[in-house]
Amino acid sequence: MQITESGAVPSNAHIEQKLDFLLHRVDQLVSAQASNQVSWLSTGELGKKVNRDGRTILKWINAGKFPERVIRKVTRGDGFIYRLKAPEAIEIAHKILIGVVTNERLKKGGL
Repeated sequence: MQITESGAVPSNAHIEQKLDFLLHRVDQLVSAQASNQVSWLSTGELGKKVNRDGRTILKWINAGKFPERVIRKVTRGDGFIYRLKAPEAIEIAHKILIGVVTNERLKKGGL
């Protein structure tokens, strides 16, 4: 049992209040850390977000429709997989779907 500076024993309600505060603060810190991290999507995850198959996203990558800054190649065994930076890749995929993104535009630095 811990005694406060005034010599009183804290009540259960007071201890619960402090615990609730600390748990809330931990949740805030975890959320802040998660929001500071860059989110990388697989081709399948990006495909789901734009109602396309992951193979379609892969074709777009191979066709050069995504700028290199949003693509990361990750080694897996003897091969590799692509990861795409969200939310920028989602925005570009939507632009590809409506015909705003072309290979020529990418070459000119339009994105």
